[in-house]
Amino acid sequence: MLDRHAPGHPLHLVQHSRIGTLCFSREEDWRHYLTLLKGAAQTTGCAIHAYVLMANHVHLLLTPAMAGATTRLLETMASGPQATSEDARAGVRSRCTWFAMRT
Repeated sequence: MLDRHAPGHPLHLVQHSRIGTLCFSREEDWRHYLTLLKGAAQTTGCAIHAYVLMANHVHLLLTPAMAGATTRLLETMASGPQATSEDARAGVRSRCTWFAMRT
């Protein structure tokens, strides 16, 4: 679905946690996620217009600048949206899975 999304048109994405897990449990998790999101958006050419960070899910309103940008953003974020340095040392990987919704 995302590969067919037209560049230049807004898209509402929801990142939801796996069953029974939290995306964020510490303030450091929220800050780290936003740092990764900013870098991924700049790298992939997605303009982030709004976000809502909840304990077990995230809402993003973004506009991809080019075809495939949304998929690249998701792939970049999937590589560790919550993996803080403390998590990495403990071997914790991302606990969230992306689901996409159109607005």
